[in-house]
Amino acid sequence: MVTGRGRKQIFGTVKDRTGKRISGWKEKLPSRADEEVLIKAVLQAMPTYSMSCFRMPKGMCKELHGLMAKFWWSKKAGLGYRPSRIWSSLIWGKDLLKAGLRWRVGNGEDIYVYQDRWVPLPMNFKIISTPQFDVSMKVCELFNAAGQWDEELLNANFWEQEVKAILQIPLASNHREDKLIWHYDQSGKYSVRSSYMVACMKKQRENGMEGSSTQDGTFLWKKLWSLQVPNKIKFFLWRCILGFLPSRQNLYHKKILNSPICPRCGKKVESVIHAIWACSEVKAIWSLSPWSANRHEWRITFFKELWQVVIVVSSKQEVDLFAFLCWDIWNDRNNLLFQGRSLENVSVFNKALAYQTEFYSVTLAPICSHNRQGPSQSYVNWHASLDGQYKINVDGAAKLAGLVRGVGVVIRNGNKEFIAACSRQVIGNFSAQAMELTAAKEGLQFAYDLGFRDIVLEMDAQGW
Repeated sequence: MVTGRGRKQIFGTVKDRTGKRISGWKEKLPSRADEEVLIKAVLQAMPTYSMSCFRMPKGMCKELHGLMAKFWWSKKAGLGYRPSRIWSSLIWGKDLLKAGLRWRVGNGEDIYVYQDRWVPLPMNFKIISTPQFDVSMKVCELFNAAGQWDEELLNANFWEQEVKAILQIPLASNHREDKLIWHYDQSGKYSVRSSYMVACMKKQRENGMEGSSTQDGTFLWKKLWSLQVPNKIKFFLWRCILGFLPSRQNLYHKKILNSPICPRCGKKVESVIHAIWACSEVKAIWSLSPWSANRHEWRITFFKELWQVVIVVSSKQEVDLFAFLCWDIWNDRNNLLFQGRSLENVSVFNKALAYQTEFYSVTLAPICSHNRQGPSQSYVNWHASLDGQYKINVDGAAKLAGLVRGVGVVIRNGNKEFIAACSRQVIGNFSAQAMELTAAKEGLQFAYDLGFRDIVLEMDAQGW
């Protein structure tokens, strides 16, 4: 095909159409999950027809990619002043150096067990389990009479991951002095090459794009993107980890608000970790969760540290519940801030639990709920009960790991409004039919205890 214009001019219409489509979307304020779908399903498909006829110039490919990247990252742009470039570089270099320094254990007399960075663990090289000893305890107190690690003491007082990492630290027989070393070089000495690698890792973390070579970061992000939760909650957690939530602290730093104080407790600065985890008004919600026993001992400063701890100490289902809880706590905070109403602490927890139960029943039912065989599945749309009646939906999971089974219950009124929910584990090698009956019994008892009498019980009971 012969044309009278350059290829870049020919593809200019594609660029213009892409730009107009993006401008229209920005006015509708799509969510992060919506933006992902729009980019993958619409923007990346727009040049397909033109590219089937012509070879697109590399420059035009970069321009189209730039438009999509700007659309995706536009909400991350910060406001406010920019400090001196030289001073910023010095501060950044200082933080980079701190990120790679840790103690090499010699005689252990200069290293504090809980305060210093000495364990070759991901991210911060610190012990994060609940302190079982005084915070002034030295590492040398973890040695046995032979000058080696006391495995019995370690196993009794630290997490399994921490024990494994500590036992990998070799102890010299000559009891050399403790020394600060550069973790990212085998010699323990700082080098420009290794610091450049750490800088790249740090930059990738800040942009939410851990590379495949950053083993620690890959683990954190893989756990996030493998969650069995809606995509909007995954993106929400991603923003929490990177500190992108519009907390009052962030808005204050960007000169949007006059005060960074938390609207709930009215006492402390509302950072991301404060709004989701540390606020005194939120602690009662987390006291109902699987992490109630240890949460008061965790020394958490940033949400990323909290995420790191949760994925280490929790089961897969518990990590999913953590995501649902964070989502509902943030939404409840927004309802209080913008609508002047907030749910009771128990209601927030039950709402998150109901959300998880309902999501599992929809996404996991064909795989693990009833041991169904074959590709054919039938689904029934949910219908509200009559006015004055309460509908109870129950389900039992009979194909989870080991002998652990589970039942879930959700109660709604005739207006499709959520009322209450519960779930519990059942230990035993029960059949799918037995779990369905157990779920029905649990649902009826739960409704009766709450005082509901005019009820409708609904269950799929497929596979019978």
